[in-house]
Amino acid sequence: MKLLIKNGGWRSLCSILWMIFFSTAYGQPAPPGLVTLGWTASTDPAVAGYYVYYGTASGVYTNKTDAGTNTVFTFAGLAAGSTYYFTATCYNAVGIESSFAPEISYDSISYTNPSGMTCAIEGSLSATSLTYGQPLSASTLSGIVTNTAGAALAGTFTFNSPAMNPPAGTLSASVTFTPTDTADYPTVTGNVSVNILPAPLTIAANPATKVYGKTLAMGGGSLQFTASGLQNGDTIGSVTLVASNNGGAATAAVGSYLITPGAATGGTFNPANYAITYSPGLLTVTPAPLTVTANAVTKVYGQTLALGVGSTQFTPSGLQNGETIGSVTLAVSNNGGAATAAVAGSPYLITPSAATGGTFNPANYAITYANGTLTVIPAVLGVTANSTNQLYEAPTPPLTATFTGFVNGESLGHSDVGGAPMLTTAATAASPVGPYVIATAPGTLTSTNYTFSLTNGTLTVVLATITVTVNPQSRVYGAANPVPTVSYSGFLNGDTAAVISGAPVLTAGAGVTSPVGTYVITNQLGTLHATNYGFSLVNGTLTVTRAPLTITANAAAKAYGQTLAMGGSSTQFNASGLQNGLGDTGRQ
Repeated sequence: MKLLIKNGGWRSLCSILWMIFFSTAYGQPAPPGLVTLGWTASTDPAVAGYYVYYGTASGVYTNKTDAGTNTVFTFAGLAAGSTYYFTATCYNAVGIESSFAPEISYDSISYTNPSGMTCAIEGSLSATSLTYGQPLSASTLSGIVTNTAGAALAGTFTFNSPAMNPPAGTLSASVTFTPTDTADYPTVTGNVSVNILPAPLTIAANPATKVYGKTLAMGGGSLQFTASGLQNGDTIGSVTLVASNNGGAATAAVGSYLITPGAATGGTFNPANYAITYSPGLLTVTPAPLTVTANAVTKVYGQTLALGVGSTQFTPSGLQNGETIGSVTLAVSNNGGAATAAVAGSPYLITPSAATGGTFNPANYAITYANGTLTVIPAVLGVTANSTNQLYEAPTPPLTATFTGFVNGESLGHSDVGGAPMLTTAATAASPVGPYVIATAPGTLTSTNYTFSLTNGTLTVVLATITVTVNPQSRVYGAANPVPTVSYSGFLNGDTAAVISGAPVLTAGAGVTSPVGTYVITNQLGTLHATNYGFSLVNGTLTVTRAPLTITANAAAKAYGQTLAMGGSSTQFNASGLQNGLGDTGRQ
């Protein structure tokens, strides 16, 4: 609705619920303290009536009048020289009121002219709108002032506080009319409603950049903004910033995000004084630096190092948010991963690339690949002195060594191994029986692909052998066994049987009654001993020969004509030489 007020002072036409003053008799003097208010009816069908409020302090309404359905109401008894503040509300059938209409003010003015006559001035006044930040002096005042006879008075309107910078809203500004004819008319002070529009204010979020994996604090209290349009030295304390798609989080992917500002607060500014436009900024998330370094690797000559796709022999530096890399592709220079890669080619470069897998996204990183090194170290080649024996008093035999640990099918003479080890022993031909170290030294051995592990051997000086041979013997059947004897052979360096002590045990396999034949004489060590010698025992033989036996036929006689039995089974003989108690079965 539109509220109108008129009296003998100022006339003002305002927007809805603003007031215009007018007198009870247009163009005629009004009684002091009398004012009539008028307003346009509300078009809302729910409105049942109107309340009019007024008082002598802005916003403090000590009087309330129910105007019913009337749209004009007259107030009397207002004190001259006082300023009154009016507003109005609508109410419905159950008594619920609307909010207050914008307040307007009215000055009850009276004065005495030079002739002592009391008179009133009737007129109208308006002021052009201002924008917050402009002083009152930037508003243009216009209006007509008439005397009680209706004649227009010449003069000027001025704001009493022209330098004031009022806040946005409606201001009841104090104005003075100074008539040109100051002899007949005094200056008059009144109020005029000035509409102060909010100043345009743009608050732009500052562009920001962050690296992937870092957190950019957003929300309330942010100072990352630029304000354009602040007036009167106003300041803004902070704004609330919100990044689209949670772009300020550490996990926000590389890309661009809108930063939307809002809720400007703090500082010295009053948001009510501004028509605020919030302008978004751009948050750019840049790739995080990530270094993927191939691990330094060592392998032994002859081993194969598996490289290529799917390798985990790397170290990442710069991963964010607990992310991982599954694997990389590794390539080694000069085929250094092969079993045949030589030690001399070390170090070989290991070049990583194509990081993949795990939880990381390569798009969020600026990846730098750093080479690693592959070092091929020599294989260990065992050089072992071959253990051997040396007979006591014999020359030292040639010393030899065995090589073990060749790789790649190599062997001595088919590898880069050159030279020979140095093999030495303290044993000589005169050394007593016992073990002696065969010391192994590098000698002239050389190799790039192998190192040498030297192992000593043992030279054992062993006992020389004296052969103890039982001398062959024989006897006739029935005779006692002869005493067996032995012969010694194998003495060295002029040694004789004098170095031997003890005697062997010799046992014949035949007794006195043993029949003719050959029997073993067993040779056992017995108590034999000789320094630096051992014994080789050779059995002998005992041969039992036939004993001599003479059989003589007995002399015989017979008479002629008698028959003398001859032939087999005759006992007419004598035996001489039978052994072992065998009887003579012959006859005389």
